[in-house]
Amino acid sequence: MATRLRARHSWQLALVALIGLAVSVAIFRSSLAEQERRARFDLTAQADWQAADLSSKLRDTADFGAALAALFSTGLEVDQQAFERFAALRAEDETVLPRGIAWLPRVPDQDRDAFEIRASYDIRPDYRIVDRPVAGEPPAPRRPVYFPILYASVFSGARAQLGYDVLRSPHGGPAIRKAIDTGQTVVARPQPQEGIAAAGPVFVVYRPVFAAGAVPATPQAREAEVLGIVVALFQLEPALTAVIADDPKIGADIYVMADAPGSGAAGEPLAVHRAGTGRFSPATGVVDPRRLDGLMLERAMTIRGQAWRLIFHFGPARLAALQTNEPYWRAGLCLALTSVTLVFVRRLQRQEAGALAATATARADAAMAERARRGSEARLAALVDASPAAMMSFDSTGKVATWNGAAERLTGHAAADVIGRTPPFGDRTTGADLDGIVGAALAGKSAVGVEVTATHRDGTALHLLLSAAPVRDEDGTVDGVMAVALDIGPLRTIERQLRQAQKMEAIGQLTGGLAHDFNNILGVIVGNLDLVRLTLGNRPAEIELLDNATAAAMRGAGLNRALLAFARRQSLMPEAIDVRQLLTGMFTLIERTLGSNIIVEMKPAAQLWPVKADPAQLEAAVLNLCVNARDAMPDGGILTIEAHDKIIDATYAELNPDALPGEYVEIAVSDTGTGMAPDILGHVFEPFFTTKEIGKGSGLGLSMVYGFVRQSGGHAKIYSEPGHGTSVHLYLPRHADGAAVGPTAAGPPVAQPGHETILVVEDNADLRRVAVAQLQSFGYVVHEAASAAEALTMMERLPTIDLLFTDVMMPGGDGRALAREAVRRRPRLKVLLTTGFAAEAAAAIAGDHGFALINKPYRAVELAAELRRLLGEE
Repeated sequence: MATRLRARHSWQLALVALIGLAVSVAIFRSSLAEQERRARFDLTAQADWQAADLSSKLRDTADFGAALAALFSTGLEVDQQAFERFAALRAEDETVLPRGIAWLPRVPDQDRDAFEIRASYDIRPDYRIVDRPVAGEPPAPRRPVYFPILYASVFSGARAQLGYDVLRSPHGGPAIRKAIDTGQTVVARPQPQEGIAAAGPVFVVYRPVFAAGAVPATPQAREAEVLGIVVALFQLEPALTAVIADDPKIGADIYVMADAPGSGAAGEPLAVHRAGTGRFSPATGVVDPRRLDGLMLERAMTIRGQAWRLIFHFGPARLAALQTNEPYWRAGLCLALTSVTLVFVRRLQRQEAGALAATATARADAAMAERARRGSEARLAALVDASPAAMMSFDSTGKVATWNGAAERLTGHAAADVIGRTPPFGDRTTGADLDGIVGAALAGKSAVGVEVTATHRDGTALHLLLSAAPVRDEDGTVDGVMAVALDIGPLRTIERQLRQAQKMEAIGQLTGGLAHDFNNILGVIVGNLDLVRLTLGNRPAEIELLDNATAAAMRGAGLNRALLAFARRQSLMPEAIDVRQLLTGMFTLIERTLGSNIIVEMKPAAQLWPVKADPAQLEAAVLNLCVNARDAMPDGGILTIEAHDKIIDATYAELNPDALPGEYVEIAVSDTGTGMAPDILGHVFEPFFTTKEIGKGSGLGLSMVYGFVRQSGGHAKIYSEPGHGTSVHLYLPRHADGAAVGPTAAGPPVAQPGHETILVVEDNADLRRVAVAQLQSFGYVVHEAASAAEALTMMERLPTIDLLFTDVMMPGGDGRALAREAVRRRPRLKVLLTTGFAAEAAAAIAGDHGFALINKPYRAVELAAELRRLLGEE
């Protein structure tokens, strides 16, 4: 027995020693590997950052060349002054990489003489296309095509040789041919550049420019459609030096490789940065870095189709500097622990372990099982109590067994008050009976997602989504119920607000469409009235009748603008506004408008953010709210106008779907009048809805305010209670791009006769006839077309058209697209757009060459003045 015990003790000690030694070796190796991983991670992150920095700087250079190529690909005439202005944009930047840029147009041999004559007038008198002869060769004869330097700018102050045919160059010629054949940008290897003072290698980028900016599909098509070549000269050294300056702690040699077509053999370095010197130098004759010892990290990048590679070489010395003693002391600590363990085991072996060890083991196992059971129960209880959903359980009699914190917060009843009792939801359950759901679960039937309305402890209604499931014991018998309840009241509120916002949007689309058609009708009416008035001469009675009819039509146009305001399609002229200055400037007007029985209190904050909106529309909106407040206070009262800076957060935006989080200026107009009931508040922003008597309101006032605020990117909110007055709050977004200014007054338009030729394009036949008659009455030669296609056909036949007057929205064609195509064909053509949908026209003005716009319906005198303004421009 003793012999067996000693033998067992011996192999136990040996096993402990072997395990300790194995663990020490494993920890040592693991620490070494972890240390190497950390070092590689740090060096990789360093290489990634520096490669991204260099890529960004090279991309700036490539983007500059791409921008210059886009300038010539537009098809517009680019003269020397325009080229020099473009070059000056970057010449002022000392960090710019391109040392020079140039434009090489494609000149066929048959156009050479005409090209040289034009260049001698535009560029310099002695301009000629010249060849730089190759040593030992006679002067080159005339060739089918040339690529001479027409415009050139060298930022170092030197000047490139104008007229030099780069296609003849032994370096530039192959690169130009490759660029045209492939349709891609080509980077030529560094070559000595005449007139360029550079400390390092200078790279030449050749970028082909094709008609309309698109690369043709075949080499033949690219050869035929190439417009010219954009040339950019740049040095790598400034960009690489800037990268190193951004991270002076770099400890790697960096090799720059150019793998792009035309850049030389792949894998040959262009430049190298030495960690010891901290400078870049040409890499001529350096050893391939992949043959060196240490860590190699390659990073590839593509700039405008050109591939580059960076090779970071971290030498053995750099890697050794990252090593620490951590693996050794970890392994030593493990060996020390092994020694302590051996001593402890030896001491235990000297004790009698038979029955005592077995008893101790049994007791330990029992204690561990009990702790595990208690821990599991505690974790489950903590999980239930931390749940955001109300969780409750019921025993087999339907009494509450558990009641978590979320259930307390939802119902207002504490767990201590409800456990052991029936659920405290009162007698307001509807849609489904709560007792019935619990009873069905006790009978083995689950319920999922049942909506019930219950009662909170304070008496308010609760809208709940309830799920219940039976809890079974080991025999499958139901001995309780587990239930989960979610508060869906806020969700229902948001659904109602969303439906209201959708309804307002649908009404806006309907009113906008009606207003567009009504604009055309009003245009015909106003136009014909203006034409008749021109024929009356000195007949005051008839003229008065016509003026009354015209005024009525323009009042109709005013109502139409209110409809467009609600639909967010009226034409706005936004500018930066000082709200405090605007409101204080309106004080006298508001007092006179409201009368002496209403006290006006103006309370704008001392400092307000500027907003960007149409000042005339904002004044009209505030005045409209003041007039409504006056009507709500027939016996007098107090009108308060306030303005404050306001930040709308995500919570408010969630409860108001038409509001976005951000910074706003809040304008509040409040009265002490009669107020409105809740059922009326839901309709006040709808067109034609009014609480006034018949004949005393059009129902468009608040809808105009709503549409103006929404079109300006803001939000409108109204609060009112019967007998407690009304407060309307307008939220206009903060404008942070400039100081607020006031609107400038403009004089009335003046009609002047003309003699030019105008093409009128309008699909509405009545409106087209009116426009043609008005223009003819002013002395213009007028041609008309009913569609965009017909207009383009007429322009081919009529080369003398001076101005295009076209509607924006036409079936089967877009007036903006027609204007763009017409200007492309005739760059000097003037364009005047007209529309009833001012939103589309505003988009055309913003993005389509700045075309002029006149809104429907327009007066004849307004049209005449706008035509003279356009045709009188140089």
